Amino acid sequence: MEIKEISKKLDIYEPFLMIDKININTSEKVAKSKKVLSQESWFFKCHIPNEQIMPASLIVEGMLQTMALLIYECIGHDYEKTFIVDIKSKIISKVKPSDKLLTYQAYLLSYRRGISKGKVEAYTNSQKKAE
Repeated sequence: MEIKEISKKLDIYEPFLMIDKININTSEKVAKSKKVLSQESWFFKCHIPNEQIMPASLIVEGMLQTMALLIYECIGHDYEKTFIVDIKSKIISKVKPSDKLLTYQAYLLSYRRGISKGKVEAYTNSQKKAE
C-alpha cells in the first residue's frame, strides 16, 4: 500500500502520517512499513534542532498507524475508526536523519471479542529503536 491509500484508509494526512509504505501479510498477521527520513523532515527542524532527533511521540505514532492498518486488514474491519489503548512503549535509542529509513514491524498476536493485542518494533539500519 502506498502513501495515498494509507492516508485515505487511516484518515490521517501529512504532516502526521508517519508511514510512507506498508506491506501486510494477512495470513501471518504481520505488517512491515517504512518512513523515509531526511534532513528536510519537518520534525527534525523543530525538535531539538541542534541535535536533530525524531520525537518519540512520532515514532510511537508510526507504530500505532502500522498496527491499525494491520488490524483493519486482518479483521475485515472496513476501516472504521479504532481506538488503541493500554500502550506500553519503550524508546531504545535516538532516530536521526542520518538513519535515512525507519521501518516498523507489527505482529497481531490475538483478536477476541473485538479486542486486538499486538506488538510493534521500530528499526533503523537493523538496529531496534523502539518497541
